[in-house]
Amino acid sequence: SISNLPTTQLKTHTGMMNVSTPETTIMDLCLFMKRSGGLSHVATVIDELAESINPHLFKQLLKKIMNSLGGNG
Repeated sequence: SISNLPTTQLKTHTGMMNVSTPETTIMDLCLFMKRSGGLSHVATVIDELAESINPHLFKQLLKKIMNSLGGNG
């Protein structure tokens, strides 16, 4: 369920907004690559997000998603 995916709060001029974490964004881009603009676009975004990724959180999210898809997370 999307409500169970990690988010973070971002301050905007009208208040706080929940947004996807970098780890969740990368997962979404990979799972929906065609809708995300294809491999080249996805690779560019991942490169831009690379420094803000927490490897431990990314691994946890990957396991969670693989389990929900019936994989061997």
